Amino acid sequence: MTDSTPPVGPFPVEPMTLSDLDAVMTLEPELFVSDPWPRSVYVYELTRNEHSFFRVIRGQMAGQPPVLAYGGAWMLYDTAHIGTIGTHPDWQGKGLGTWLLLRLIDEAHTRQAVEVTLEVRVSNTPAQEMYRKLGFVKVGRRRRYYRATGEDALLMTLSDLPSPAVQDALAAIRAHTADRLLALLTSGPTA
Repeated sequence: MTDSTPPVGPFPVEPMTLSDLDAVMTLEPELFVSDPWPRSVYVYELTRNEHSFFRVIRGQMAGQPPVLAYGGAWMLYDTAHIGTIGTHPDWQGKGLGTWLLLRLIDEAHTRQAVEVTLEVRVSNTPAQEMYRKLGFVKVGRRRRYYRATGEDALLMTLSDLPSPAVQDALAAIRAHTADRLLALLTSGPTA
């Protein structure tokens, strides 16, 4: 089996802190127009929920936003559920969302998860493609899940997380994404 230890890479994924929330709250209504999470939800997740883990990729260089991507998950017994994930609009499509999701999956694996689940809008085909690339499959549909718009959500699951086949597939995607991000680091977000 391939070593699944995630590299730090050019864009470190770090624990979200309360000091990240100003930047996150600026991005929330831009990324989740009809249903942004309020600050109080993040404060609760960061300070009170012992079953959650929220992570960020912070801008490291001049001209980069303070938060490039962020996401979080909850452990529900042996299942990790991705509650939110988003990438700064100027940095979407560059691999940061994949990098962050890989790290959330790695942490879920470390916490003994056997599967990872999430919901995604039926209209969000770029996110669905990213999830499929990582091995998620559609397992259901939640009717009118997004209250503000009444849009359905697809329920997607990455199963059998501990298996060597899944870990090897994730390791290959991790290596490819790391190479892509190294190239991005030298050329900037327009690459």
